[in-house]
Amino acid sequence: EELFARLGRENPGRYLDFACGTGRIMELAYPHFSETVGIDVSDAMLAEARRRVPSARLIEVDVMTNPPDIGTFQVISLFRFILSAEDHLREGVLHWLRTVIDPGGVLVVNNHLNQWSITGLRHRWRNVVRGRPGGPPTERHMEKLLRRCGFEIVEAYGFGVIPPWRDTQRFPSTPLLRLERILGASKTLQTYAKDRIYLCRPVEAEM
Repeated sequence: EELFARLGRENPGRYLDFACGTGRIMELAYPHFSETVGIDVSDAMLAEARRRVPSARLIEVDVMTNPPDIGTFQVISLFRFILSAEDHLREGVLHWLRTVIDPGGVLVVNNHLNQWSITGLRHRWRNVVRGRPGGPPTERHMEKLLRRCGFEIVEAYGFGVIPPWRDTQRFPSTPLLRLERILGASKTLQTYAKDRIYLCRPVEAEM
């Protein structure tokens, strides 16, 4: 919320949430911009997003086959997409977003399973045991991917230093949140957080 409030002050105008899903991120961001657009391929997801953000313009489209003519945006967000999408979709979408971002705009991207977090390392080790090479994107991988598609990382943040426990709550949530805030204030520890957020500016793509 603090990040989108800041971006709304620094880059007022149009905001696009790509792969907006149910509108979880869009709901946080839209109050800070004059116009909000959400794009997704799922009609069911967009129905929930419409309930959350009635004022947004929501578009059901696959930009790889039918790129819409929607102008340019000062701020674009891309959450929970990089890890899940195949390589050709990652690059295809990022190249398209490069065409619809304002020259002075900001792309906000997240990597929700940082390789160097405890969760990311566990995920990578599980892949090795199962004979599946590779793992979550590394910081270096993200930098190269974004640069190939015409973006440069100018700021990076991390949150989720304490590993999440999905199936059981071993400790009370309030003390954990306080501890997370303390640990998360360290830029060094942010490097090893489960979730990473990158603020990117458009640049010339590397060939």
